[in-house]
Parts: sequence; C-alpha cells; structure tokens
Amino acid sequence: MGKVKGVLAVCGAAGAFVLVYGTAVMLQLLFSSYPSALRDPNLAILAVICAAPFAAGSLLTYRETKGQLVFGMAVSAGLFALLFIIIQLLIATAADPAEDINRRLWIVLAVSATMIIAAVRSAGARES
Repeated sequence: MGKVKGVLAVCGAAGAFVLVYGTAVMLQLLFSSYPSALRDPNLAILAVICAAPFAAGSLLTYRETKGQLVFGMAVSAGLFALLFIIIQLLIATAADPAEDINRRLWIVLAVSATMIIAAVRSAGARES
C-alpha cells in the first residue's frame, strides 16, 4: 500500500501543476488579457498550493483498500479540476478583477481542495 500512496502523491502533485498551467495556457489562447502562463510566478505558487492537499491526502491512511484509495483520489481530482476551471474562467471573463485576487484565490482553492478530499475519502471509508 505504501508504493501506491507514493505514486498517488506524485501523480496528484503533477496533476495539479498540469491543471494550473494547462488552464492558464488555454485561457491565454482564448483571452489575450489573461497573464502569460510561463512568466507569471503566481501560477507556480498556485500550483504548489493546489498540489499540497492532494499529496497529503494520498499519504493519509484510512480503512480503505487500494482500489478505494485510487478511486477516491480520482473522484476528488475530477471534482477539484471542474471547480478550478470554472473559477479560472470566471476570473478571465471578469470585467475588472480585483488586485488581490491571487491571495483570495489561493485560500479558496486550498480550502476547497482539502474539503473535497476529506469528504470523498470519508465517504469511501464509511462504505468499507
């Protein structure tokens, strides 16, 4: 089970980076006013903040099998990706985004990722 947890932690962190930078590149292509993905240091911070709950969530142990762990993390990642893309799209289409939107966004996404992971994992633990 330890090897599966390590692989899930690495995949969760890599997936968060792909999600953050992939969304930024797509929004840059769609809306030219969106900041460039490779030059914005805030995106790196956002990717780390989004990756941390998934890496930590995959390393925590509940009473669940490997299949339940993988399924729970996949469902959590899918729900978070949907939420993340919607939030980024709303920010990109906003007429006048706030100056300190990055700090608020970091807090909201970190808390929501943690809540999604906790809810899905605890629901999976109750099933077993």
